[in-house]
Amino acid sequence: PFPPGMYLWMQLTEDMKLLRDYAARGSEPAFETLVYRHVNLVYSAAFRRVRDPVLAGEVTQTVFIILAKKAHSLSPATVLSGWLYRTAQLAAGHALRAACRRRKHEEEAATMLHQEPEPSDSAWEQIAPFLEEAMARLGEADRNVVVLRYFENKDFKAIGAALGFSEDAAQKRTARAIEKLRVLLARRAVLLTAVAVTAALSAHAVEAAPAGMAASVASASLTGTAATSPTATLLKGTLRLMAWTKLKTAAVVGLAALFVAGTTVTVTQAMRPPDYSWEIAPPTLFAFTNARPQLTILPTKFGSNVIWRTIVSPDGKCMGIKMTPEEIIQSAYRAGRGMNGIRTIVATSLPQEEYDFICNLPHDASNALQNAITKKFGATASFQMIETNVLVLSLRTPNAPGLVPSKKNGRQSYLPGHWFMPGQTIRALADRIDLYFGLPVVDQTGVTGKYQMDLTWEPLSHGKPPSLEPFNQSLIDQLGLELTPKIQPVKMLVIEKAR
Repeated sequence: PFPPGMYLWMQLTEDMKLLRDYAARGSEPAFETLVYRHVNLVYSAAFRRVRDPVLAGEVTQTVFIILAKKAHSLSPATVLSGWLYRTAQLAAGHALRAACRRRKHEEEAATMLHQEPEPSDSAWEQIAPFLEEAMARLGEADRNVVVLRYFENKDFKAIGAALGFSEDAAQKRTARAIEKLRVLLARRAVLLTAVAVTAALSAHAVEAAPAGMAASVASASLTGTAATSPTATLLKGTLRLMAWTKLKTAAVVGLAALFVAGTTVTVTQAMRPPDYSWEIAPPTLFAFTNARPQLTILPTKFGSNVIWRTIVSPDGKCMGIKMTPEEIIQSAYRAGRGMNGIRTIVATSLPQEEYDFICNLPHDASNALQNAITKKFGATASFQMIETNVLVLSLRTPNAPGLVPSKKNGRQSYLPGHWFMPGQTIRALADRIDLYFGLPVVDQTGVTGKYQMDLTWEPLSHGKPPSLEPFNQSLIDQLGLELTPKIQPVKMLVIEKAR
């Protein structure tokens, strides 16, 4: 029999041997073996973060394409399961940001991205919504031991032998990592003991990927091409994010080395002041109106599960939490679904990071923010009339049964085949249709005021693009509104590189 831990050591060694075999000779069977071995781990991490099987599948495919691209550059000391898990977290986080980038209301974001779990005694149901955020905050060494112990079900002897320390040390390191994880979960109001956390992870951390996924992922990874356009976009964004994360880590290590060497480094300008009263999530009108006059754009200090929102006042003052550069530009020019429905075209590259910002200067706030955007992001914007495909929303039947006047806001819900929108305007409905079909929606209804809108239709299966015909018929029957496809000039905000 092999010594304790030898099986895991052999598996870790075999993982890197297979990867080297693929990198050196292009061995497709070697890479397919890696995919089949680790696909459940990657899919589970992705699904917990995005909560959508289709998007989780795109993330899984992206991770293995990246593995194929980076096969020649990974260190022989890499714990491949830990690397795959971390890459899945980065890809899933990027996918979520892309999916929610243009959502305008706190209530919508809460419904689609951060639904509170139903009351339950199950520790796992409390942990699952926040596990990926907490795991992302662990250091690499802590994350590796947690992944090996609870995601791959390895014992302490195996972990210690594989990673180069004793069984007792492996047990202590794992216990410390679980305690750190428990503290991080407690910050999200998940108040459980370490024993409850370990039991929940052991039982539920990994679930089987859908049948056939390993084969399709292996095929796409080996060809180096993404099966769908969204996956290709996700691949590009995740690679940029991985490069930025690596660069940021190197910068932190370099700065620490300067301090160790006794070098005095002035970092006052690089550090974000921690006492900005306005920088809270979600932002409040009270914090906005009571903040001292300033123009500040900072890298966000909030994690992936924080609800984002922007506040814009009639006099051009505005602020936002966890905003992309595109969203900050929309606020500065008062454009976008949340304000006037004006669509945005980005004709230049913008940073992929998110920011917290405020511009509440007493005079000429919009122009000041526009100038600051040009300096910080190297971009400017202008309104242009551009001819494109649109959906014209018109009133077909006044006083339809589903269009009930109501000023009372409530919790909105956007599920496949069912939208519930209490206390919302027709403009808000047009923005939602825009997001659903990916086309500008021109509101020609002439309907003002707020309504409680309850719309149901028969959606197509997952992975297929939405169909206008069944949606439009339900819109006519229930809300008395109609969509008509046309080609016409539309006012758009065009973001370009500053000259």
